[in-house]
Amino acid sequence: VMVPSTTALLDTRIRAGAGILTIDDYHGGTLFIVSPNGRTFLNDVMSAAFIQMMNGRLEVVDSSFDRLRARGNTANFVFQHDRARQIEVTTVSGSIVYDNGTFDPGLARFESASGSIAIGVAAGAQIAARSGDGHVYSMWDRRTPIDQRGDNDVNATIAGGGPVVNAVTGRGNVYLYD
Repeated sequence: VMVPSTTALLDTRIRAGAGILTIDDYHGGTLFIVSPNGRTFLNDVMSAAFIQMMNGRLEVVDSSFDRLRARGNTANFVFQHDRARQIEVTTVSGSIVYDNGTFDPGLARFESASGSIAIGVAAGAQIAARSGDGHVYSMWDRRTPIDQRGDNDVNATIAGGGPVVNAVTGRGNVYLYD
């Protein structure tokens, strides 16, 4: 389906079962996605987005968001080469990966009750990573000052600092890298 570029609000819903939704080159408006199961792919999206994935997988590639709110039950969230000014991603037991991404000053929070979180930052940021029962692991190619308070509490200043990014999990692990 071709959506006109003047579409200010795009509301997509998969009602039942497992479907596949792909959105390419949507710029400007506000995007709403609701999916009980299945897979959702976003490529080259520039908008505000509100996404609810109960189960399944969300993959976001080469996109930019002024505001992104994604939540899920057992959904896995994968972000690759994205930019976010405000991003909040929460899941009960799925994993969250934000790989080779950048952040503008604003809210940046990733949270899972029992899933793991991986944050790979491509530009300056300050990351606060916590795990209740898991561990925080980090691997840096460039010099990165860290403040480690045990196996499950790490603060890192990447490339001289920048926006604050929080990664919190109850029982999973947190992986930090550049």
